[in-house]
Amino acid sequence: MKIKKINTEKAPKAIGPYVQANKVGELIFCSGQLGINPETGKLVDGGVLEEAKQVFKNIQ
Repeated sequence: MKIKKINTEKAPKAIGPYVQANKVGELIFCSGQLGINPETGKLVDGGVLEEAKQVFKNIQ
């Protein structure tokens, strides 16, 4: 199967030699997601719950 790298300006840039996600067939693989606000480049305040919410916003 072909691997397609996924990159978007709407989510934080990958840190290091990584990609934001890979698509293989109908599956999307992403790892190491952080609760970073893409507008500020900083981790969101409020603890693990707010960070998790931000991760899902970024993935969306």
